[in-house]
Amino acid sequence: MAIIQTLLTQGPSQVPPIEYLLVGGGGGGGYLGGGGGAGGFLTGSFSGYIPIIDISVGNGGSGTIGESTSPTNGGNSIITGINLSVTAIGGGAGSNYGSNGSSGGSGGGGSPTDNPPYTTSGGSGTSGQGYSGGYGNRGSPSYPGGGGGGGAGGAGTDKTSAFAAAGNGGSGVTSNFTGSSVIYAGGGGGGQYYDTGQGLVGGGLGGSGGGGDGGIQIGVTGTAYRSPTPGTDGLGGGGGAAGNNQNGQRGGSGVIIIKYSIAYLPAITTGSVTYTTDASYRYYKWTSGTGRLIFV
Repeated sequence: MAIIQTLLTQGPSQVPPIEYLLVGGGGGGGYLGGGGGAGGFLTGSFSGYIPIIDISVGNGGSGTIGESTSPTNGGNSIITGINLSVTAIGGGAGSNYGSNGSSGGSGGGGSPTDNPPYTTSGGSGTSGQGYSGGYGNRGSPSYPGGGGGGGAGGAGTDKTSAFAAAGNGGSGVTSNFTGSSVIYAGGGGGGQYYDTGQGLVGGGLGGSGGGGDGGIQIGVTGTAYRSPTPGTDGLGGGGGAAGNNQNGQRGGSGVIIIKYSIAYLPAITTGSVTYTTDASYRYYKWTSGTGRLIFV
């Protein structure tokens, strides 16, 4: 309490202008449906007096267990302080068979359905943070597959017909915020079913920036041609959707990075934080949980 009281009374000269990067948690992948949407991506700066910054990193959303559960949206990543509140929205969940993708930072992919025209839509993204998911398609004859989850750099692609590939996850965004090039917030790939003997079309790949690949299943009880994969933690990638008789995969956790001029003193931190420096900046990075940045 004494530290906080001192910070509130010592004045703004010790408190640096900050820059921030936030990515929400990626959405989970659906069953024989859409890939999870990537977490929302935001960067910005703040030069007001803010001696304490509270940190909360969004978890990745859960994938399906077979078709018995529904995938969930990713969690929001949030920083707050005096006159500061910034939220990167968690990615939308991909869809199970017969349902639409969920909206989020980037939208989850849509699924096939038994009702003509055999498609459902992907969820919408949040303006300035991400893009929409693609639509799924069963077609006729029935070779169902889901749409790709949206990414922070582009929309998930559609499965356009019975014989087309499942949708790929939308691309992420390349950022040099930390001095190195990193791609964040790719969408998850859609899941796909092919009948025995049908030529494999592929597709359903995760978007650049941590998106998980969608699964491909051959035949109703056949072996998996490709198993789905989760979104990447710390990048906010969407989870890959399941093919038939598979499980949808979880989204990747988000990330919060705050940097400021190295001319200012190091801050006090809480939570699981990685601290690095270069010739110009001090960097504080959280990829899970909550924490605080306290300027002294």
